[in-house]
Amino acid sequence: MEMIKLNLIPPYRKEELEADRRHKVFVWQAVAVLMVALVFGAILGSFNYILGLETKYAMQTSVPKDQLESSKELEKYDEEFKEANSEITALEEVQRENIYWSDLFLELNKIVPEGIALQSVSTKKMQIFISGTAGTRDDLVALKEKLENSSCFENINFPLSNFAAKENIEFQSDFSIKDNCIKKK
Repeated sequence: MEMIKLNLIPPYRKEELEADRRHKVFVWQAVAVLMVALVFGAILGSFNYILGLETKYAMQTSVPKDQLESSKELEKYDEEFKEANSEITALEEVQRENIYWSDLFLELNKIVPEGIALQSVSTKKMQIFISGTAGTRDDLVALKEKLENSSCFENINFPLSNFAAKENIEFQSDFSIKDNCIKKK
C-alpha cells in the first residue's frame, strides 16, 4: 500500500517557513562567529595580561648600577685586549720581515773551504760582497763551485782576475742571497 502525500500548506505559509528557517541558520552562524571572536579576544587579553606582568617584573629586576659599571669595565678590558692583539700582529709582521744575518754567516761557514780566509763581508740590500785570501787557485775554484751549488746564493760574480795567481790569491766576489735563507717564515 502506497501512501499518498497531500500538500495542505498554502504557498505563502511555505515562504514564511522557509524565511523562518533561513533566519534560524543566520542566527546560529552569527552566534558561532561571535563565539570565535570571544575566544580570540580572550586569548589576546591573556597575552596582554602576561606581557604586562613580564614588563612589571622586568622593571622591578632591572640591572643594578654595579652590574652596569662592571659591564663598562669589561668593555674597557675588551678594548685593551683588541689594542694588544693589533700590536702583537704588527710585531709579528715586523719579525717576518726581519733579516737574520747570522743565517748568512752560518751558510758561509758551511761553504768556505779550509784554505780560504774571508777578510771582509759586506751587504747592500740582498747583495753580498766578500773579499779574502785563498791558499791556492784550487781552493778558490772550490769556493766558487760551492757558492754556485748552494741553494741560498745566486747571481755569483767571480772576476777572472781572481784566478791570475797560483798561490796566496787576493780575491773578491759578489752574489745575491735568497730571501728564504735569511728571513724566518
